Amino acid sequence: MTDTVEMHMIAEAAAKAAVEETLIKLGIDVSNPIKAQQDFMVLREVGKLVMDSEFRKDMEHLRAWRMAINDVKSKGIVTLVGILVTGSVALIVAGFRGWIKMP
Repeated sequence: MTDTVEMHMIAEAAAKAAVEETLIKLGIDVSNPIKAQQDFMVLREVGKLVMDSEFRKDMEHLRAWRMAINDVKSKGIVTLVGILVTGSVALIVAGFRGWIKMP
């Protein structure tokens, strides 16, 4: 009878250690089960949001806005550089023309 109880205790300890090690490898804090439950609750809510078609459409719309803003920003920088280069070249040409016409 004592062998059975002892085997049961060893099996329980081994199972507990294996489960804790597995959960730790998955990134779950086993020392604070309440925090882990709260994290899973948040994950469930996020999962529901991701599955909602309206939420997905909102995210796609925000992505389109972000991409448009990035395009405007990059094209604005290119335009600014073009204006500066054109102005510099015009200034050099005007100075050169004035230098040539000097008596």
